[in-house]
Amino acid sequence: ISLGLNQDLIFECSAVELIDFNSIVISVYTIPNYEVKKLFFAKFEKLLFFLQQRMSNKSIFVTGDFNVNILEDSIFSGKFRELIECYGFSLQFEEPTRITQSSSSCLDNIITNKKYNAKIK
Repeated sequence: ISLGLNQDLIFECSAVELIDFNSIVISVYTIPNYEVKKLFFAKFEKLLFFLQQRMSNKSIFVTGDFNVNILEDSIFSGKFRELIECYGFSLQFEEPTRITQSSSSCLDNIITNKKYNAKIK
């Protein structure tokens, strides 16, 4: 899948279609910098729109280091959740994926268009 969305450090993604499994796996990365979030969200929305419109008959897995902490109540986490839900996707993790001595966060996630029972390992 080539959508021309890649922009160094702002929105980097790669995808593979698993034909035998009727699935698409996409990996996304953005840097942890609030100044690029507006551009990231614009490109992320284009990706979700394309997937919803053209690939909804497939199982879709969008994975990545989104650098949006969904455990925080912030404008970024709110916008991230809003986009995901608006296009019929759901987050698989709602608990910390990174735990340190002083903090915990959920920056990494898997977004799907199907419901799964997921457990972080």
